[in-house]
Amino acid sequence: MRYSGKINNINHIVVSDPYYGKDTKYRYEKDKLNLKDWLVDLDIYTIKTFYDDVVFDNVEFSLILKKDKDVCNNGLDNNIHYDESIKVKDYDIGMDTSSMALGINKYAKEIIDSRDDYFPTCAIKTGLDGWFGQVTEGKKNKELQFIRITGEMDKERCDENELLSYLTKQLELDNLQKEPEMYYRNNMEINEGDIVELGNCWLQISPKCNYFIGTTKYTDLYENTYSGKDRLIDMISFYVNEPLKVKIIKCTKKCENTSTYEGEILDDSIINTFKEVVEKQVALGKIKKGKDDYSEVHFSQFNIIKVLEEGNNLENNMEM
Repeated sequence: MRYSGKINNINHIVVSDPYYGKDTKYRYEKDKLNLKDWLVDLDIYTIKTFYDDVVFDNVEFSLILKKDKDVCNNGLDNNIHYDESIKVKDYDIGMDTSSMALGINKYAKEIIDSRDDYFPTCAIKTGLDGWFGQVTEGKKNKELQFIRITGEMDKERCDENELLSYLTKQLELDNLQKEPEMYYRNNMEINEGDIVELGNCWLQISPKCNYFIGTTKYTDLYENTYSGKDRLIDMISFYVNEPLKVKIIKCTKKCENTSTYEGEILDDSIINTFKEVVEKQVALGKIKKGKDDYSEVHFSQFNIIKVLEEGNNLENNMEM
């Protein structure tokens, strides 16, 4: 499930095995942050892990604390999408006691003060060992823009509801609201006529030219040419600040692990701006003019952020 909310104040934050000291490498702690009225995006979901023909249910989460709504967002591909002007740094989070503690402000202090306790109440039991997850910092001009925390645990030790309650308390999450139902990974049910919000997609202008469209703030256009089997393909990236809303036209490919779709951009302002970008590239001689329809885009299930409005079943329109 996906939730959104806010945090009134972040001054001190700790993500650590409760037995780790300050000098331990695989932990995260920052103090004197003085961050006010930050926003929260939280994804919690259950995945199945297979080991020697045995199936385990693990709970994963991705928590983003961010300065404002346009800084970044969680994608269904388990990646965070952010403005290129932001510089990121990753911190690996380990554990040796099958437990993990997360907290801000007074709860961060409690974690540090409870280091000598046996399984302190400020920690959760993960049922796993060695690797917990990662913390990612995003900074712009040396100013913190977001903090993303990811982690994984055995569902028998901590289910989705228990994790939600723990994070809400320890990180002082306020006004947490459930977002519309998400279509995660192996639980995809996308239908013809559905209106979806995308994290990114691509548009084919000609057989040798594709455009990648992402939903972050406008950035300078750049080109990245890579080799195909018998040709060069130009991939030009284009970023928009508005939500990328698309209507599903048809499913173009359905496999066991993923599906791809053709859709139509619904925002005329994005289409018109994108058309200007393409025509500028044509005028500069960087690409050859292709088709005139700039609303038709392609994407996979992992590009879908959420379904905004449901349509009809796609089965009769599927091309295997």
